[in-house]
Amino acid sequence: MPTFPSLSPRLLTAGEAVQVGWAGGAERSDAPVDQIAAWRRSQLVARDEPFGAVVDELRRYYGGRIILMDEELARRPVTGVYNLADPVAALRAIARAQNAVVQRITPWLIVVTAS
Repeated sequence: MPTFPSLSPRLLTAGEAVQVGWAGGAERSDAPVDQIAAWRRSQLVARDEPFGAVVDELRRYYGGRIILMDEELARRPVTGVYNLADPVAALRAIARAQNAVVQRITPWLIVVTAS
């Protein structure tokens, strides 16, 4: 079982979250209870999250590649509840709110650009 040296052993309580990165580092934070495990209800909940971070989360649910072409767009804040059962529709909804363009090149490749 992996160990996480950046965290001391402690139980999480309601309203606490821990995010483990690919390199093994972990970061503890507070999170609204309705956001924790929203993925179990096929929901992605974003509250002032950077567009790029939300797209990163959607990538986990899409069977192909999503390419975000604009760094300024990646920094724009996103707020909303999106359906993970249809990640393409969720991406289109997020992009529409940012006046961005989603181009589905193939069933496995989507390119997102600022308009």
